Amino acid sequence: MLDQMTAVERFTALAKGERVDRLPCIPIMGNGAARVIGIKVSDFRGNGKRMAEAHVGAYRRFGYDIIRIFTDLYQQAEAMGAQVFYPEDQTAHLQTPAITSLQEIDAMMHAVRKWST
Repeated sequence: MLDQMTAVERFTALAKGERVDRLPCIPIMGNGAARVIGIKVSDFRGNGKRMAEAHVGAYRRFGYDIIRIFTDLYQQAEAMGAQVFYPEDQTAHLQTPAITSLQEIDAMMHAVRKWST
C-alpha cells in the first residue's frame, strides 16, 4: 500500500492525536549510513560533513520519514575515563570501562554528595 500522507502530515497528525496512514519510520542507521555512500566508519566518525552526507544518502535511498543522526556513544564513555578502541571500519568498542567495581561507584557517590552540600 502506498503512503497516503507525507512525513510532515504524519508527524503533525500524531502530535494532534489524529489517525495516521502508518507508523513513522525512524531507523537508527548509525554507522551503517557510512556504507550507503561507500566510506569507512573511520572516515565518518567525528566528521560532521561526511556524517551528514551519509545520513542524507541513506534517507534518500531508503525513503524513511525522518533522519536521526547517531553514531555511537563511545566518545562520551571515553571522556568519562573509559578506554575505547576505534577500529578503522567498524563501530568502536569498549576496551576498559571507567568503573570496574561497585566500590568505585560508592566512592563517586560519596564525593558527589560531599561536593553538592
